[in-house]
Amino acid sequence: MSYQRGSLQRHEELKSRILAHPELVGIDKKDIVAMETEYPLTKKKHAIARPDIVIFYNGEKGVCKKFVEIKSGSCRRAVDDLHMQLRKITKYLKYKHMEGEVVGVYPVEGALELLVL
Repeated sequence: MSYQRGSLQRHEELKSRILAHPELVGIDKKDIVAMETEYPLTKKKHAIARPDIVIFYNGEKGVCKKFVEIKSGSCRRAVDDLHMQLRKITKYLKYKHMEGEVVGVYPVEGALELLVL
């Protein structure tokens, strides 16, 4: 795929890196049941949020969900936008009485920084 902007390419690279190595967000590969990308969270037939990756894995309480949102930049505005998106997903989960962990990921100097709510 040819991208016009470098940030979209970095975003896809980060997404494929996390899909290949889920231990980056704290999940063992052997515990994974399923993984989905661009999973729509809908309310009254409208998409409220669309987390980049949703991982279903075997946890202590049975099958658990982890919602992963990825930002390709690490500037203050990008991190604030990521935090806002994570709050939106958390609010949706409370509204639907769903259990799940919400994690944000953004790059910092070659490493990945996790933002957990």
